[in-house]
Amino acid sequence: MMRRREQMGWVTATVISLAAFSFFAGLGVRAVVQRLIPPAGGGDEPLSYPRVASAVPGVGAETDLRPTTLFLDVLRKLQLYYVEPLPPPTELAYGSVQAMLHALGDPNTRLLSPDELAALQNAAQGEYSGIGAVLTIRSGSPGTINEMPGARPRTITVVSAPPGTPAQKAGLQSGDRITEIDGRWIAPVHLSFRDLTQLTDDLGPQDGPPLPPGASAPLPESAPNERDPARRDPDARRRRLEQATDLPGALRVLLGKQTGRHELTIQRGAPARTFRMPVEFGPTRVDVCNTRLLDGGVGYVQILAFHAGIAPQVREALLKFQQAKTDVLVVDLRSCPGGELEAAVETAALFLGATKFAVLRERDENRRLILRPVFTRGPAVMPMPRDVKVLIDQGTAGSAELFAAAFQEHLGARLIGASTFGDGTEQDIIRLENGAGISITRAQMLTSRGQAFDGRGLKPDVSTTGDALAAALQGGGS
Repeated sequence: MMRRREQMGWVTATVISLAAFSFFAGLGVRAVVQRLIPPAGGGDEPLSYPRVASAVPGVGAETDLRPTTLFLDVLRKLQLYYVEPLPPPTELAYGSVQAMLHALGDPNTRLLSPDELAALQNAAQGEYSGIGAVLTIRSGSPGTINEMPGARPRTITVVSAPPGTPAQKAGLQSGDRITEIDGRWIAPVHLSFRDLTQLTDDLGPQDGPPLPPGASAPLPESAPNERDPARRDPDARRRRLEQATDLPGALRVLLGKQTGRHELTIQRGAPARTFRMPVEFGPTRVDVCNTRLLDGGVGYVQILAFHAGIAPQVREALLKFQQAKTDVLVVDLRSCPGGELEAAVETAALFLGATKFAVLRERDENRRLILRPVFTRGPAVMPMPRDVKVLIDQGTAGSAELFAAAFQEHLGARLIGASTFGDGTEQDIIRLENGAGISITRAQMLTSRGQAFDGRGLKPDVSTTGDALAAALQGGGS
């Protein structure tokens, strides 16, 4: 009995000693940390216990970690603990960059693959591959897919289908949304285990409140009709997600060098009408600037994209029009998705002379919002005829919309056709070292009188559902 008491005494003493050692060791470590790491905020108050940054924005986000620090920290943890083989570092970096840009909520600020970057540059010169259409990514209505609260689905949208391209031959129109390629759904967001589990559980989106009893999680806009058995069948819905492709993968197919027949699922109009369309992929060469003198002394200038080589071609045509004493001028901007703003300004100067072309709403070097006017330079090549008409349609976008507005505001030109696309933002394309690029929205474009057209477009003075050129030559808009 006495021996047992002695043993218990030794155990108690040992536990107390270890507790005391741990306590004072903790104080020592904390003192070292305080010496090495200054208090958050730079004051003299003692450093509090480490705070864990939450993965949900706005929750425990007092600690402002630099992106590079956070990325490297997570990467090291993956390299230490992740059980499966890791993807290449470039693939991991792509994923983090895409998530960072996606958090901005701007579909035009995004990562561009090398193929997509090359396609954009070639299109400006009239060289198209894949379906031969100018594409963009647009946000849809919120709350239609299983995303974080406030997120908006993103859909590949046709800006224009230039004449002679596979897209134009197949019947694609500006504003069409491409939702499937060869039966594979184009997911508006990156797929995850969360998306798959929501197909069968009754919890609904895991980022929001549970759904009421008997309710099912909302489906994407591009899902089949409710009467379709595939929509009601959880297994069919699961297979649809598992076989899906994401937006970057879809763009690589649509704009890449693939040839042959592919089937696209298209949504058109509002309310949306969904149908399938076969398209013969292949390369196409289009003249982006066409000028000629029509019967009756009509000068005709067609521009399908603005790039550095456009202005000299237009100048030559205007000199010929001047010699022919042109009475009517028609500028055709139908199916023109825009292009380089500088090229549009340089080309407009040939018609307008020195004037205010547009206004850019952007940020200065101090991140303050400013309105910066953009001016054309030099005298006009020729006196403009009294009768100037500009042809527009849903494929008229970006800097082409600014071009049309400048003619309307400064020359009194009549806009003939249909409402334009409504792309009133300017993007800078920045090439990365590995051949990829980043599209960054740097400004909102306003007309010279400060009119905003992003998301709404320009309305024609004379609407026509037929051939706008024929309407213009027959006296429309006079």
